[in-house]
Amino acid sequence: MTGGASGIGESIAHLLSAEGGRVLIADSNEINGQRVANEIRSAGGNAEFHYTDVSNGESVTQMVSSCIGETGTVTVLVNAAGRQVPTELIAELEEDEWSKVMDVNAKGVFLCTKAVLPHMVEAGDGRIINLGSASVLEGATFSAPYSVSKAAVEMLTKVTSSQYRRKGIRANCVLPGLIDTPGSQQVEGILGTFDEFVSTIPAGRAGLPADVAQLVLFLASDESYFISGSSFVIDGGRNSR
Repeated sequence: MTGGASGIGESIAHLLSAEGGRVLIADSNEINGQRVANEIRSAGGNAEFHYTDVSNGESVTQMVSSCIGETGTVTVLVNAAGRQVPTELIAELEEDEWSKVMDVNAKGVFLCTKAVLPHMVEAGDGRIINLGSASVLEGATFSAPYSVSKAAVEMLTKVTSSQYRRKGIRANCVLPGLIDTPGSQQVEGILGTFDEFVSTIPAGRAGLPADVAQLVLFLASDESYFISGSSFVIDGGRNSR
């Protein structure tokens, strides 16, 4: 469970644990990551934290090795880690910021997927759920590298399914719209556009991390066996207007 120290990832970690999963929280935020793991254990669940920089191949390899050591296998990978910050328009965008976003949001998903696939193939079973963004459906965006990286995640999901579904691996992508998380508050909140965005959502409110967690739980379960290579928009109906 990458990005499990806050926001959507934190909610997913709690729900998967409540449903009987053994959860390894992989995040670069050690304080929050340990907090979430402790909260899950206090609630009777099974969770550990492992400091992970998803943009670093060695760090990802160590994380997966730790997971295998703790549980003996890895059945589900949820790629929720992401860099979500507003950036300048393309002409003013610094190359360094482009690289930082792409390294976490796109390269990180690739590295984590690459690291778990051999173990899943050996077991003949695996579920990979990648967190993209409904921003891939629009040209307007608070950050070009964010939206481009999430488009890459959606395509990587399709390619993963194409190459590995016959080996027992399912890969799907979740595309959340506005979800009330610390990340979105740092973007839409700082920009003063949070309430304006909510007014465009037919459901009448921003999404909650728990809304996304329920969808991820379904995609991680046996009930979604016949679903792979698909993307699921969860945005309160905004993109169906």
